Amino acid sequence: MNTKRFCLNRYGKALRAFLSVVFAGMFAISAANTAFAQTAGEPGQVRKPGAEFKDVWVDYDVTESGQKGMRIHVKFTALAMKGLDSYLAIYFETAAGDRLRDKNGKFNSTSGEVAVYRELKPAYDPAEYADYSIFMPYDELDLSAGDWKLRMDIDLIYKAGGLIQHLTYKEFQYTSAEKQESPNKIWIEYNQTRNGRRGMLVHVNFEVTGLKGVDAKMIVRIKDSGDEFLASSSAGFSNADGDFEVSYDIKPGYDPAVYEDVTVFIPYDEIRIGKGNWSLKLDVDIAYESGELIKHIDYKEFDFSRP
Repeated sequence: MNTKRFCLNRYGKALRAFLSVVFAGMFAISAANTAFAQTAGEPGQVRKPGAEFKDVWVDYDVTESGQKGMRIHVKFTALAMKGLDSYLAIYFETAAGDRLRDKNGKFNSTSGEVAVYRELKPAYDPAEYADYSIFMPYDELDLSAGDWKLRMDIDLIYKAGGLIQHLTYKEFQYTSAEKQESPNKIWIEYNQTRNGRRGMLVHVNFEVTGLKGVDAKMIVRIKDSGDEFLASSSAGFSNADGDFEVSYDIKPGYDPAVYEDVTVFIPYDEIRIGKGNWSLKLDVDIAYESGELIKHIDYKEFDFSRP
């Protein structure tokens, strides 16, 4: 009988000790949850991801990677977004709020609207972004010629899709010229002097694709009225076939890559042709370092006189 009472007392003490530990743990968890809720927002509530918008400003007529456009700067504070995969998203609309429609599939939303994104994953809560910037090329607005009153719809969105918070609208004006049928363009500045030699400066605008990180070159040769290449044996002005040639080395860092104004100089005295007035043309190509042709850019006719 004494032995049974002793066992019951011992087990009773153990049970009371166990329950006190359980209740203490539950109290600690409850207290921690309450403290978190009060820190996160109103008592008993956990904050939803969001942001506090502060400012937006735009640098217009900026050139980046050979494209002209605008750099958009946004200042905001991300709240309850620590470790959240998200985007700063900017959509482009008419002044009436109609979204611009994408035409080439480059700067667009999943629903085909003109948009630009920058990834966001805050490391802190709150996280301050004093100048989070993003570049938008003008050509990607996909607008016909004319003067346009537009606005940006600036938002934070989940990477998986869905709005976190609308930040602001930013109105702006844009004048669009008609796009050329071809992005390639060649123009010449005559009677230029380089290193004491008189000649012409050839400017070329072109775009290349599939050449990111590849050593290549733009080459310029000259053809006569019979469509034959002019010859040359001068160092720096001839190729392995004995044709006149000047070149400009390229190694694109992007795909596609746009080169707005690549220049090469051709001294007049390197144009080996007889006296008289001549109708000539430049043949501009993109080639590998070996000289193997990648792409023909265009021709540019010009008149040349040899006294």
